Amino acid sequence: MNESNENIDYSLKLQNLAFLEKAMYLLKFTSCEKSDYSHFGWIEPLHNSGLLAHQASGHILLVSCKEEKNLPAYVIKRETEKRIMELEEKEDRKLQKIEKLTIKDGVVSKLFSQAFNKFTHTAIWIDTRKNLIFVDSSSAKRAEDALALLRTSLGSLPVVPLSFNADISAIMTDWLNNEPPEWATLLEDCKLKDFNIDNEITFKRQLLEVEEVLNLIGAGNLVISLALQRENHLNFTLNADGTLSKLKFDDVVLEQNDDISNEEAHQRLDADFLIMTSELSQLFELLEKEFNGIKERL
Repeated sequence: MNESNENIDYSLKLQNLAFLEKAMYLLKFTSCEKSDYSHFGWIEPLHNSGLLAHQASGHILLVSCKEEKNLPAYVIKRETEKRIMELEEKEDRKLQKIEKLTIKDGVVSKLFSQAFNKFTHTAIWIDTRKNLIFVDSSSAKRAEDALALLRTSLGSLPVVPLSFNADISAIMTDWLNNEPPEWATLLEDCKLKDFNIDNEITFKRQLLEVEEVLNLIGAGNLVISLALQRENHLNFTLNADGTLSKLKFDDVVLEQNDDISNEEAHQRLDADFLIMTSELSQLFELLEKEFNGIKERL
């Protein structure tokens, strides 16, 4: 995997993970039956490994899977109205409310059995040494759903969204107005916001250190999203709420394990997982330093 969606970071307090595998097995994913609307559970990060929690050097990889019947409301509405109209024309009368509801139930039942299934996978990385969870999702709801599944598996999971002591937006604005830290290079995407009038301006694929952008900052706009590069490591977008999006690892990173064949799947997953967690851990340490550490958890 060389690209990632948004990673939502959570502070974590776990006393013991020894029972994790057994606890997760109780919520192992199973496919929907014809009458089921959705199923949600854990799958193996490495296919056919027999393990739901992949552990390596203090890091744990989990993957949740959600299967849902894809049955849009407008499809139900359209088919129901069609059948009501046909029956009213046939019987030359207006149907009663209870009759319309019965028709709708029949439509839902028929379409439900024919609906396509949609699968959504969400990866969770647990750093047991730093007590942090990273959820690979562009959706806050999907992240919370995955954490709720983990909470159900463990019985409890006291997590809070991670936040730094410093104002990320103010510091990113200073990076753009002056210069970024030594380890970072500005790329060509950013988003500015004027909080006084709640207005956002997006710049894509253009130089940011230009008069137009600097004038907007001088007028009081703040950076709320900034594309950055850590050379020979990865590209990413840093957002004002501390989340990372559009992660893309450098080829130098991705090629480190090319000597391990795909046939050695377990060894390759271990190696890839360790490289990526190492890269993200290093990045997190750099950001933690730039933003004066993590806010203390109560």
